[in-house]
Amino acid sequence: MQTTLYRRRPAVLGTFWTTLFAALTLLLCAGSAQAAGPLFHVEIEDGEDTVSIQMPLALVQAAVAVLPDDLEIDGEIKIDDTDFEVADLHAFWQAVKTSPEDTLLRVDSDHEKVTVSKRGDMLLLQTLEGRTDGTRIDAEIPFAVVDALFSGSAGRLDLSAALGALAEMHDGPILSIREGGDTVRLWVEPDSTR
Repeated sequence: MQTTLYRRRPAVLGTFWTTLFAALTLLLCAGSAQAAGPLFHVEIEDGEDTVSIQMPLALVQAAVAVLPDDLEIDGEIKIDDTDFEVADLHAFWQAVKTSPEDTLLRVDSDHEKVTVSKRGDMLLLQTLEGRTDGTRIDAEIPFAVVDALFSGSAGRLDLSAALGALAEMHDGPILSIREGGDTVRLWVEPDSTR
């Protein structure tokens, strides 16, 4: 099975997000009380309106467990029409982890700028389409989350384990996507007494 992780223009509320939010809604309607623990935030601004979603990270983990099988990543990942084996990506990740702290990749062209760097135990990704006003993506990914993602059996990614690692150790921004006047942000807030 092939899964596309990156498209030229990010689809903010594609099939994955629609399914995830539907599962979360069902779980909430089933009487889930607010549990203690980290909060997962999604904020979507379109220049006119802002939608802010806040939910316990444990609830997101529960929703992942009920995702349909056809959303699982098994064996291959397709990125910009190129197929990658999960095992090869895992081996590449091991090389990244053991490399020195620095900028690992920089692409600077008339069409896009991409920077991938390593700072402490974080992988930082920044992309910008065009020179100044194109889609901008910023991501901060803790190493422990990527390690957990690759902890699945025989070439499978384990999204639930990655969310568990995120719940245990990350506080702050995860992903920000800006295109024109539209912004999507995801972040985790540590355990609070809401």
